[in-house]
Amino acid sequence: MTDSIFILSIPILFTAFTSWSFTYFLIKFLSKLGILDHPNERSNHKVPVPVGGGISIIFTFGFIMLTTYGLSGDHERLTLFPREQIAIFICALILAIVSFIDDVKSVSRILRLVLQSFTVGLCLFLIKTSNPEFLVFQGLLPDTIDTILTFLLWIWFINLFNFMDGIDGISGVQTISISAGIFLIIGIAPTITSALGEVMFFNMILFASSLGFLLWNWQPARIFLGDVGSVPLGFILGWSLLKLAANGFWIPAIILPLYYLGDSTTTMIKRLLDGKKIWQAHSEHCYQLGVRSGMSHARVSSYILLTNIILIAMAVISTFQESVVANIIIILISFSIVAFLLMFFRGRNVN
Repeated sequence: MTDSIFILSIPILFTAFTSWSFTYFLIKFLSKLGILDHPNERSNHKVPVPVGGGISIIFTFGFIMLTTYGLSGDHERLTLFPREQIAIFICALILAIVSFIDDVKSVSRILRLVLQSFTVGLCLFLIKTSNPEFLVFQGLLPDTIDTILTFLLWIWFINLFNFMDGIDGISGVQTISISAGIFLIIGIAPTITSALGEVMFFNMILFASSLGFLLWNWQPARIFLGDVGSVPLGFILGWSLLKLAANGFWIPAIILPLYYLGDSTTTMIKRLLDGKKIWQAHSEHCYQLGVRSGMSHARVSSYILLTNIILIAMAVISTFQESVVANIIIILISFSIVAFLLMFFRGRNVN
């Protein structure tokens, strides 16, 4: 066990250092080009900050992926395009490029949605082609309905992840939490299919590369993630969670991203009840209200990290439970923990 941890720590530390180093140079490069996020009435920062840090995560992800496959001599993985994992990375790269253009010069909402629909639809087609039994809802729904809902859930998660990126460290915390949780869940699974093995590998890279970036994005942030980071991260994490659910781990797939799901959903419902347009940019998420109440970005992100650690523990425990009652209790505990944090953030903002 100790040897396994040591062996795993080497590529993780190398990947994190690569991401950290590239982000250092990226800060200087983006600052020189004047690609900055300037404060406005919705901002939670007061000075211009370079935006586009997601480039370092995507670059590191691609570099480690190609290096690993190249060193392993498994060239079949690279030559037999389109393999699912290669398609996922290429689609994430396409989304990153368009999202970076959006960071620099606004891209229409319709074009972004069309591109997201194309990439998600393409990847779902490849997944279903190689594995017709890929069913996120585990046969509870007709196959066609299952595929349609999976498509919509994936699109929703991409945009949810993008909308929730609003303070220093939050999306880095969420990415390392979800990816670490997925890595652990698959790691303790009695049997690992090749599909889950690829998900495990992707999330190990995602964890390490996001960790390296987070060191620069922690308050006071030297660089922001930008849509170039949040959109492809939502795409890859959405794929990972859907694969987890389709392979029987649907409870961890719900629990691991629960903070983002809870904050975004409750905020959307509140805005609907207030008669506001839910698609418009705003700063009414619970974590943003927490910052407005006087808490620092670091403190809010730390509370979310602590909550996520508990959620990871709940997700891991659920993998050992066969009792329906026990799993219902685990889900209720997880929802209660997130609800408490959301109410705490909102309560702090009450005058």
